[in-house]
Amino acid sequence: MTNRTMLAMSLTTTVGASLFAVMSSVVAAEYPPNFAVAAQSLTLPELVRRQAPQPLWQSRIRELFPDALEEMLPKTDLIVQGTVDQFSTHLSTDQTELYTDYVIAPLRIVRRREVKSSGGISLPAPIVLTRWGGQMLIDGVSVTVEDANLPAFHVGEQLWLMLVYNRPDGKYQLPGAVSGAFAVEGGKIRPLVQHPVYERFRGMSVAEIESEVRRLSR
Repeated sequence: MTNRTMLAMSLTTTVGASLFAVMSSVVAAEYPPNFAVAAQSLTLPELVRRQAPQPLWQSRIRELFPDALEEMLPKTDLIVQGTVDQFSTHLSTDQTELYTDYVIAPLRIVRRREVKSSGGISLPAPIVLTRWGGQMLIDGVSVTVEDANLPAFHVGEQLWLMLVYNRPDGKYQLPGAVSGAFAVEGGKIRPLVQHPVYERFRGMSVAEIESEVRRLSR
């Protein structure tokens, strides 16, 4: 491979029933044959230093096994219709992943289970949802880590969310890797994950999906 050649890497790991394919597209000088294997053990700052000043991009694709609505409800602490107010992205503790915290401004609390923080105090606002992936600068280089199955949220986007409270950090997460998030457009539900399990909700009104939640909760 010659200098300034576009390298497409496909790093594949099997974890339980899920298949993860991490694809990085980078412009780089010549790489050794085992570079893709070595990249799996490098931190993001290390990868940045290897290919700076070119941006780093990674995308994860799963073999989808999304949870059905009735499977998510028992573990859901909060169902909320709201808009994305702001977000911030940070490195994981081991610096191999990016995570994004989304602040959700609630328009309507559909259902809320009383949960307490580790200090025993009932939880107030704000609603902060943490998701894998995001975009940030590391040592002046743009790094993007995206979930190909569930697109990133955007400021101002209206969502209908099923959330699970994570006591250690006081934030929320989705009940499944890609399960529990729907867009709301003109009062209608649009699944964010392309899968037959969620197609029945496409075009439903917010009132209809909430009626389905009440029916399944009986």
